[in-house]
Formats: sequence, structure tokens, C-alpha cells
Amino acid sequence: MAGERGTLEVLATSVAGLLQPLEERLAAGELRLLIAELGLQLPASVEANANLANAVRTALQRLRDLPTLLAQLAAAIEAENTGQILSKGLEVANAVKSVIEAVEAVGNAIKALAVAGIPAAELNAFANELPRRLVDYLGVRNLEAIPGIVESLEFIGAAERTLVPGVDAAHPAFIRRSLDLGALTDFIGDPLGKLGTLYQWGSPAFNAGLSTAVELVAVDGRAYSVERLQQAITAAKGGTAPIQLLVKDGEVYKTVGIAYAGGLRHPKLERIDGVDDRLTPLLTARP
Repeated sequence: MAGERGTLEVLATSVAGLLQPLEERLAAGELRLLIAELGLQLPASVEANANLANAVRTALQRLRDLPTLLAQLAAAIEAENTGQILSKGLEVANAVKSVIEAVEAVGNAIKALAVAGIPAAELNAFANELPRRLVDYLGVRNLEAIPGIVESLEFIGAAERTLVPGVDAAHPAFIRRSLDLGALTDFIGDPLGKLGTLYQWGSPAFNAGLSTAVELVAVDGRAYSVERLQQAITAAKGGTAPIQLLVKDGEVYKTVGIAYAGGLRHPKLERIDGVDDRLTPLLTARP
């Protein structure tokens, strides 16, 4: 049983570390900053809302209880005290349930706010997404302690950090953090496909050193327009001469040649065998 103690001690320490960024914000009275980091900017007046303040204090206490209970459960396992193992195991389960309920209470308190300029529907949507946003926030904050991890996840679109500039003393700058585990799954399943979607990886533009961030200024020496680009692509079909583009990359202008002679390409819909045709009923005129 001694080996299990080490596992639970590591788990208790990990849970405490995982929750630390959240506890730091709440303990410092930075609820508005935390909520802003989660995606919703509230006015300073909400700090005086007793219902929200009480819900936050309860959530903070429930979070503080969890690592201690895990450590007590580890001690009971080390002592091979069956009664304490059952008792502390039940306390841990109830503590986890209490944390979930406390987060839901914070969400309900946010739903009940009357904030000028923020529709009730927006408050409700944010409150409903609060648990997921907290997981994203805590996940990214903890991963930031490992050099290079978050940057790698950002590269494949599985994490995002957005710096929101400060407006005034009541609205300081903050970083909004989010995770997209679906993007990570997509990358694992089809790395080149995912990079192609994000950065046009392997496309003629990518091979020419262009990114999705550049601004197209001119095509073959003439001011850019969609029609002019289409004409240039059509004219280059089957040939060897590259299409000449003038682009703006930040403060730098440069001319690049795009080696593409495939002509215009248009997407088309194809039926998937064995799947019901749902499009035709939608496009069929009603009597």
C-alpha cells in the first residue's frame, strides 16, 4: 500500500498546483480580472455585489479544502486504516462535488447581475460556459510553467493567448487564454492537413514564404482585386511563368513569385455513401 501513498501525495500536490492560479486571483480580490481573462469584462460596480462575493468566497474555500483532503486520504492509505480510507474517500468525493457546485453558484451569481451594456443573454452564455473556460484558463496557466509547451500548442491551433490592452485603471490589460483539444486531436490525426488549414502548409503561397498574415497589394504589377487575381491565375494555367504578387508584411513590402499553373479551382459538394441526403430537402421550394 505504501506505493499508493506516493501516487496520492503527487495527486494532492498536482491538484494544489493546478488550482493555484485561480486561488491567487480570488485571494487577491481580482475577481474582475479573472472574469476578464475568462472572456467577460465587467464594470467595477460588480465588486460590491454581495451575492457574487459570497459565491466566490465559497468557491475559494472549497478549492482550498481539496488538496488537504487528498493528503489525508493518502495518510489513511499509508496507515492501511480501512475505516479512514472509506471516510476520507467519501470526503474527497463530496469535496469535488462541492467545488463543482461552488463554480455553478458563481455562474448563477453572474447570471443574476444587472450590468449596463451587457445583455442578459451574454451573461447567461458566459455563466454556462464558465466551467469549461476555467479548465482552459487553468490548463494554459499551468502549461506555461513548462518552456515551449504552450507555444507549440499555439502553433497547431490547440491553445490561444490574446493580449487585451488596458483601457484605464479600472480595466487593466490582461491575457485571455483558451484551449482547443479538438484542434490537438485533428493535428494528431492529420498533421499536414491541420497545418495546411492553419498556414496553407505545402501550398504554392506557403512555398513562396507567404503566411496568412500578409496583405495582398498588387497582382502582376496592378492594384489587387479579386477579379484581377482570378485573371492572373487563369492566364498562368499550363505555363511556367510565376504569378507576381506585391505583398505587405507588417511594415515591409516585397514582391514574390507564385509558381502555380493549375488554374482556378472551385470546391464542390459530394455525397457520402450511406449518409442521408439532408441538403436537397433544405433547397427544395416549399409548396
